[in-house]
Amino acid sequence: MPKCWPDSNRSHVRIGMESAMGRRLGLAITTLGIAASCGGAPEGAGPHGGVDAGSDPGAPCQGMCIGKLVLGPDAFFFDMSLDRNRKRLYGNGLRLDVSNPRAMKATALPKLGPIVVDPTTGRYATTEAPGYGENIRTLFIFNPDDTLYDSKPLPGLPFAMDVDPANGLFFVTTRQDDQIVVYREDSRAVLASRPVGALAMNPVFDPASGEVFVNLAVGAGAEYQWLILERNHETGPASNGHILAADGARRLVYVAVDSADGSTRSRLEVRESATGALASTQIDTPAYWLAPDPALNRLLVQRSMYEIAFFDQTTGAYLASLPLSSEFLISRIAFLGYLPLRILSVAVTTAS
Repeated sequence: MPKCWPDSNRSHVRIGMESAMGRRLGLAITTLGIAASCGGAPEGAGPHGGVDAGSDPGAPCQGMCIGKLVLGPDAFFFDMSLDRNRKRLYGNGLRLDVSNPRAMKATALPKLGPIVVDPTTGRYATTEAPGYGENIRTLFIFNPDDTLYDSKPLPGLPFAMDVDPANGLFFVTTRQDDQIVVYREDSRAVLASRPVGALAMNPVFDPASGEVFVNLAVGAGAEYQWLILERNHETGPASNGHILAADGARRLVYVAVDSADGSTRSRLEVRESATGALASTQIDTPAYWLAPDPALNRLLVQRSMYEIAFFDQTTGAYLASLPLSSEFLISRIAFLGYLPLRILSVAVTTAS
């Protein structure tokens, strides 16, 4: 199991968060190195593709702790947005230079709220976090060098964001009025603001259709629906489930739905993005977060707080798991996709 927190160093973790059980927690960002052969070698892969000769496709994945970065006492990292072009990972109030995972560098950002980066322009959209500033109903757009590019008032409290890099569009969900807002970078204009009819969660942009899946919280407990924001920025009908990710190349969406056995675990459904119909290939697994690895045709799925599993995207076959030691508690994962070593960036908390 990968060890990012040697016992001799655990006492030095900065205290930053209070868990529901009253334990004090420190927050850190880690990068785990995963051999490209983890989960089985893709057909035709050789040493230049990063696959270890003689590896056993059925063997457990052996993740390596490549780097760690302990964050400050007030840090929280609920959002992760990756600029692959510049090898920058954005989170709430922080930007990480992940070009060298062994020596990550953190830069404090001007705002602490929800955040997403446009990898084409390098600009990022963010907001104030409630309690950390006065302009909590304002959308801020910053240039890659952190100078202010634009700002616009929002109809409510910002909750989450996504981006359409090809067209320079930012999508923002807001609370209290529960709307989805569309902002265009080049014209510095709000194109649309539409009510969604329920408690707005995170938007997920689908590059295949140009539409946005807006997740909604409905009813009591963890009951979710999603609706479509169409290309003309009008809202469509709602469906059950929580959209985790959209795969534009395969024209698929990955949806977490309630388990059929009545348990609290969510299970994964793969659906066609155009019709919402079940795809021909399904993956039988719980799912809380996921990240595609299109280069090696794999899907990395967070199945619990301590496990990331690898699946073949084409067949749905389970390939291997990367179990994490108990000091890890996965918060978010972002797949960086560097070759020949596959790098998975994981936001984790660890007990003091």
